[in-house]
Amino acid sequence: MTQGNRGKVSLETVKKLVPTRAPAVEIQRYDNGLTITVRRSDTRLARVLSWFFILPLSKRFNLDKHGALVWDLCDGRRNVEEVIRKFGEEEKLERERAEPSVLQFLTMLSGRRLVSFMAPGLGRPPSGSQAPR
Repeated sequence: MTQGNRGKVSLETVKKLVPTRAPAVEIQRYDNGLTITVRRSDTRLARVLSWFFILPLSKRFNLDKHGALVWDLCDGRRNVEEVIRKFGEEEKLERERAEPSVLQFLTMLSGRRLVSFMAPGLGRPPSGSQAPR
């Protein structure tokens, strides 16, 4: 494998992965969405850095009703393909419109470490689990 191809995964492989929510988050639901709060970990590095920088104790992410739907579908039981299908059904979108939206949103959630991806049938993320590309 060349350095340039490292980390690239086929779309078909991505669709088989099972997105699962980060366990250490707090959720507050609203009529039109939800807020995800992630507390800063109290690691030694974080404590040392807090001597030199102002580090927030938590980060908040606001999701609208569409984002909340995808978040709820990332339950660790459905694969990405099923999340796309269910999202399209709920939002009355054709697959061609639902798929890129869901994939992009999952990429964002993964980049912010709010979801991870497990290989089907396994209880842990695959090695090198990254956001879908």
